[in-house]
Amino acid sequence: MHYFISFFLALFLVMASAMPLRAAEVVDRIVAIANGKMITLSDVNKSLKLFLQDSDRSALLSGNPKVIQEMQKKVLSRMIDDLLLADKAAAYKLTVTDTEMKSYIRDFKKENKLTDDTLRLRLQQDNMTMKEYEDKVKQNILRNRMLSVMVQRKVVVTEEEIQAYYNQHKGSLGSTGKSRVSLIVLPPKQDPLELKKKIESGEMSFEAAAKKISVGPNAAAGGSLGEVEIKDLNDDLRGAVENLKQGEVSKPFQLAGKSALARLDSAAQTAGDVKPLEEVKAQIKRAIEEPKLEAMFEEYMKKLRSEAVIDIRM
Repeated sequence: MHYFISFFLALFLVMASAMPLRAAEVVDRIVAIANGKMITLSDVNKSLKLFLQDSDRSALLSGNPKVIQEMQKKVLSRMIDDLLLADKAAAYKLTVTDTEMKSYIRDFKKENKLTDDTLRLRLQQDNMTMKEYEDKVKQNILRNRMLSVMVQRKVVVTEEEIQAYYNQHKGSLGSTGKSRVSLIVLPPKQDPLELKKKIESGEMSFEAAAKKISVGPNAAAGGSLGEVEIKDLNDDLRGAVENLKQGEVSKPFQLAGKSALARLDSAAQTAGDVKPLEEVKAQIKRAIEEPKLEAMFEEYMKKLRSEAVIDIRM
């Protein structure tokens, strides 16, 4: 997924409780200075849960310290980019109003079926205040607005490109390739076989078990990991769900040293009949735009970095 998609807030809510940090990282320190503005290790760790891409979910669940360090470096780079973009946005006098921010959060909660209480609970679990969350939302809106001004408007997709893409991919257009998976990570001494029997007998629903027992991600919302590509999951989690039928609960398996159960809520959609061009035109346009936006964004950020004073200490 590319920088222009506002995926990070949803992923934060899904994965908030899964982030392991090493004891050595409790002590805070400055890890970068960009144009005189400092970024600390605690800033990076707090932002880590917000900026992970879908393909990083399995790595997060693995709890590997080396993998976490690599993710921190990715996040730090993103944070430096955001500081540079914020400076440019200020120069262009671009702002985000409270009304725009609240509208964004309202739509986000509606799309993800979240209540105010659920949102507050997720923020509390990550030691984030509502004010900090709102600031992150404003930052994301401002970033996308700045990118729209400086990059996105310069990307052109022609009718000829759309037609050529359609001719080449018409058999697969309309397929998402994503499944929905839910996860229960059990606390020590909890018997996974006994819990599986209770769920399959109807004595307890998977969602109720997740809310009551799970120590894994998004337990309060029934353990749902949302839409994922099975191939991108942690090896153990992928092995547990890849051969399941829709609605089936996996056999007990080990995940980051803990017993776990998973359920395949819905299988990936498969391509059906060929859809008319007009029906998938917007989808095709996005698919063609993405690599162009990526390349143009990278060039633009290289320019901003070359003009900035940056000291990275991680």
